[in-house]
Amino acid sequence: MPTKPKAHNHAKLIQRRDQYTKDYNTRRGTSRERGYSHAWSKYSKGRIRQHPLCARCKAKGWLVRATVTDHIKPARWFPELFDDETNHQSLCTACNAVKSREDERKYGND
Repeated sequence: MPTKPKAHNHAKLIQRRDQYTKDYNTRRGTSRERGYSHAWSKYSKGRIRQHPLCARCKAKGWLVRATVTDHIKPARWFPELFDDETNHQSLCTACNAVKSREDERKYGND
């Protein structure tokens, strides 16, 4: 007679995920510690007003509203380019998440 597969302990999985997230955020530091100040927020909002469409979606012919100002070369690996306006682009949330994963693969994680 076949046996039923063992069920996952979801509480343990959630606890493990939450601990991983907490450890990651501790290593990463706060947004303020990473250089994202009130001045950056004001700049970012103004840039999105000037460039309201996602650069990646626009390149594909799609008109999608941008929600974030992204560093083309990531500030994490290129801190000297943090304030360089030529290193900024407007992206939608989905494209920003994809680009962040691509950057992790390209430049490695610390």
